[in-house]
Amino acid sequence: MIPLKTIRKRLVDVTWKDIRHIFLFIFALPCSFFFKMMHPDFWLICEDKMEARDNGFALFNYICKHYPKQDVYYAIDKKSPDYKKVAVLGKTISFGTFKHWVYYLAAAKNISSQKDGNPNAAVCYLFEVGGILHSKRVYIQHGLVISNLPFLYYKNTKFSIYTAGSKPEYDFIKSKFGYPEGSVHLTGLARFDFLHENITDPRLILVMPTWRNWFRLKSNNKDGKIPEIKNSQYLKAWQKFLSSETLHQILDKYNLKLLFYPHRNMQQFVDLFHSTSKNITICDRDNYDVQTLLRQAQLLITDYSSVFFDMIYMKKPVLFYQFDEKEFRERQYAKGYFDYADNPFSIRYTNPEDVLEALESYAKNNFKVSDAFLKAHAYYFPLYDINNSERIYDIIKQKK
Repeated sequence: MIPLKTIRKRLVDVTWKDIRHIFLFIFALPCSFFFKMMHPDFWLICEDKMEARDNGFALFNYICKHYPKQDVYYAIDKKSPDYKKVAVLGKTISFGTFKHWVYYLAAAKNISSQKDGNPNAAVCYLFEVGGILHSKRVYIQHGLVISNLPFLYYKNTKFSIYTAGSKPEYDFIKSKFGYPEGSVHLTGLARFDFLHENITDPRLILVMPTWRNWFRLKSNNKDGKIPEIKNSQYLKAWQKFLSSETLHQILDKYNLKLLFYPHRNMQQFVDLFHSTSKNITICDRDNYDVQTLLRQAQLLITDYSSVFFDMIYMKKPVLFYQFDEKEFRERQYAKGYFDYADNPFSIRYTNPEDVLEALESYAKNNFKVSDAFLKAHAYYFPLYDINNSERIYDIIKQKK
């Protein structure tokens, strides 16, 4: 059962929108019984309501192509720029609607790359973690776990299946997150299947900083979050990086182009970033796809984003630029098993000059990675193949 303290904390954040979803749940419940009788092995897959770019889409794509008889739907907002590419593959439902509630309650397997992959996070949390809803919930991840994340502990999720992308991550989750034996599986991420198709642009540098949760806090300001980020170290540090004359000279000298793509939770602030260099583009989520950018990039610069593991999986170099580690650890994610300062893949830098020196060094050496990198790659990814979605599908199918 959920502790009363947690329930009270959740109730404080309940909105009128959440209350509306309580009524949707009540009315959907009897309909779901009838639907479940007609569809006993129905699966529902989703990611974020506006996206089909991650492990959810990769798995849905695989199932539609290889197991067309599987009764499966994908939940996504019809206003999403990704809606059409999902609809041409298989059946969809509109995210957060009454129909979504019916299907969610009826599903034998609810599958998502997001912890809150459901019609409404607040309402579903109370029912799922409280033990009222008993469908098999499958977490196929948004990215590899690096930090210690209590919100993904079993007591806070009650996932039936948790798929891991790498061997150290699998070991960490099994030992730390409290899942019952047989719940955590080393499968690889579904999207890894696409990473074996080499479309690398030898001139492309990708910069993808992750988000900061304190920019999402409520504020008395009229526009809420904008004033806080405008005065932040985050904006100043990345803007200084983008404005660096040294960076501009390196891009010119080695005929490189740089794409700056903030985390999706930071995309609301994308207009705050700018550059005068013809070789730098500030990217928005409507016009650029993250997975395509990663596959195209020759090198990635990030701060803490676990997306760097996609690059490592493809045996491409990464650089860590971390100017606010103390604040990040205190206010967002506690340190986990991966040490940014001591690992075989890259070096952590705290000032832009060192990052740029490392970037130029890679450019001089045709972006070649070290032997230590390749040795560690074999340990991290023992399942280095195009069968990640297949393994995930088989595990879900076998789960009773």
